[in-house]
Amino acid sequence: MLYILSVYNFPTGGPETLHQFAKHLMDYGVEVAMIYSDSAMLEAPDKFKIYNVPVVNKVIDSPENMLIVPETLTRYLYKYKNIRKCIWWLSRDLYYGYNTLEGLLRCAQRQRIKKILLPVCIPLIYIKHKMVRPYFKFGKDKNKIFHMYNCEYVRTYLEQHGVLAENMLYMCGPIRKEYFECVPKEKEALIAYNPKKNYDFTKKILRKLENKRDDIKAVGIIGMKPEEIVDLLSRSSVYIDFGHFPGPERIPREAVTCYCNVITGMYGSAGNDVDVLVPKKYKFTASVKNIDKIICAIEELVDNYNMHVDEFDHYRKKVKGQVELFEQNSREFVKLFHLSD
Repeated sequence: MLYILSVYNFPTGGPETLHQFAKHLMDYGVEVAMIYSDSAMLEAPDKFKIYNVPVVNKVIDSPENMLIVPETLTRYLYKYKNIRKCIWWLSRDLYYGYNTLEGLLRCAQRQRIKKILLPVCIPLIYIKHKMVRPYFKFGKDKNKIFHMYNCEYVRTYLEQHGVLAENMLYMCGPIRKEYFECVPKEKEALIAYNPKKNYDFTKKILRKLENKRDDIKAVGIIGMKPEEIVDLLSRSSVYIDFGHFPGPERIPREAVTCYCNVITGMYGSAGNDVDVLVPKKYKFTASVKNIDKIICAIEELVDNYNMHVDEFDHYRKKVKGQVELFEQNSREFVKLFHLSD
């Protein structure tokens, strides 16, 4: 049996990847079950019921079995002695962040903690994640656990911490198929953005842009069903994202697949030339001094959409290629651990 551990109450991109992987393995004849860390539920969240993965509430600690945990739940590795273990690094920052001041500040920013409260809240965040929730440490046993990574940003981190190349495998969950079926509508003077990603900075951009151009509208992606997101992105000329990219991030990939022009910040995986293939001229450090430059870029990509959309073809091709690569590497994982007859 292969167990995949996930959270239940936060049905976001990372948990969806875990359910996608479970479904793929089932298709290859592997006996798989989901188990949830924050719920005794014996059925998947509504969003993930389409994958039809069995759910259990107990792990059998046997050498014949295997447990996959995301980096945020590595504390569960210490509960079992005999089972084979694998960490799937879906987000470098959600693990690494709690070990550095920079990461703790980013965590506080994600939780929208006011600056005046940081001196009190930062130590509390640290204590919570270091004392209450012990995490995997890169000690001498680091290569006794298998590692999967979803982007170059994570791979280099594992390599720097002594994980051997033969002890890790690239595994990036693709976006949902409905985005590949997206037929772009006539593009509007519309910007899509994620209000959960560095909204304080994004809000400054949108306010200044609104004062300058009342013909360009902005719509936040929040509380939407997948089909509503597809509809929005298919009409939007530009998607902007100045948040953290702890992994490959789904919405930017969905946006480029729906033929949006894309502008990002430089955090995390967006900072390299491998993971987020947005041209450098459309990547900006999230700084007030860059707001005017960002607005100029938005205006150019909206006003002259057709002149620039092809500049994102490399990124679009990478995203589409992740479907086949995910299937290929899923089969490789099955062979590697002899998980099917």
